[in-house]
Amino acid sequence: VIQMPGRPQHIVALSASLDETLLGLVEIQRMAAVDEGMDDPAASNVTELVKQVPARVKRAPSAETIAALQPDLVIAPDWGNLEVVSALRDLGIPVVVCKGPQTLQDIKDNIRLLSVAVGEPQRGEVLQQKMQAKLDEIEQKVARIPVEQRKSAVWLSTMRSYGGSGSSFDEACQFAGVRNGMAEAGVKNGQTMSKEMLLAVNPDFLFLPGDTKKSKGKAAELRDEYLQDPSLQVITAI
Repeated sequence: VIQMPGRPQHIVALSASLDETLLGLVEIQRMAAVDEGMDDPAASNVTELVKQVPARVKRAPSAETIAALQPDLVIAPDWGNLEVVSALRDLGIPVVVCKGPQTLQDIKDNIRLLSVAVGEPQRGEVLQQKMQAKLDEIEQKVARIPVEQRKSAVWLSTMRSYGGSGSSFDEACQFAGVRNGMAEAGVKNGQTMSKEMLLAVNPDFLFLPGDTKKSKGKAAELRDEYLQDPSLQVITAI
């Protein structure tokens, strides 16, 4: 149980995805810092908004670096460095740890948790209502697509073991009326898909990573690895 003396006014989150959620819940002035990736137009759609935030959080910051921002609340993902969480709590800084979401329900749970932590439960409810309205709209459109006409897709990420059944991408495919090629090949999230499997699935579409400041050329290398491979030129998506 985290005791909050009042609504936090100097919030720091330790991932870009948490920043994005928080920006839907609090005024920009209540953010003490945001992830440095939020300034990259290839990775963020709020680059103009975050110009008002004075500081940036770089990857894997130390407890001392975070404490120097004088936060009255830190939000940390459970897939990050949890040792820093203990160190911050030892300094008397309230820290709320969020689950790394794998499903839409996980995202809703995080919104509810964050909205309570920042003292804005009603805004959390409004945000979830907006999400549900968009999902209902998508569901109505997808229902009109005959099953036999639904396309297949494979997500190729620099996180090689991401995108199989059980991932948030897999659930997104289900909502969108798209067949997840990795899941159809029997690949679970946390497992990798071989090029032989990719050939067998023969997806209609490939999702490939774009270049961001953080990718440092890895995204381009991965694209070339697949798009320039002679053995893969027969794939419909390529």
